[in-house]
Amino acid sequence: MASYLRFCITIFFCFLSLSSCQKVTLSLYYEALCPYCAEFIVNHLPKIFESGLISAIDLQLIPWGNAVTRSDGTILCQHGEAECALNTIHACAINAYPDVMKHFGYIYFTERLVLENKLENGLIVYK
Repeated sequence: MASYLRFCITIFFCFLSLSSCQKVTLSLYYEALCPYCAEFIVNHLPKIFESGLISAIDLQLIPWGNAVTRSDGTILCQHGEAECALNTIHACAINAYPDVMKHFGYIYFTERLVLENKLENGLIVYK
């Protein structure tokens, strides 16, 4: 909750320093299968859309997270190969539909599945 409050305060002060025609760039780096990232994306981030604040924000979602490149060139993600794959799928969705109003719905949907424990190894699981 404290990080959300800091986020709101930062956005408020950014608005004070800008004219009405400029947008604040907000880049969110996240991990596709991280439960903490999913919780933020599903339970907090939609508020900027619901409140209309998105009209003043250039939101850039960046699916990367805790990944490292090994000496052989492969990438290792914190939550395994499925996370690397889902990060790539999210990046493709963002690239194919650059308007955040279009790709956010898909990212929200998959992150909600993470919270509901319905996504395992990058696949939807019906329980």
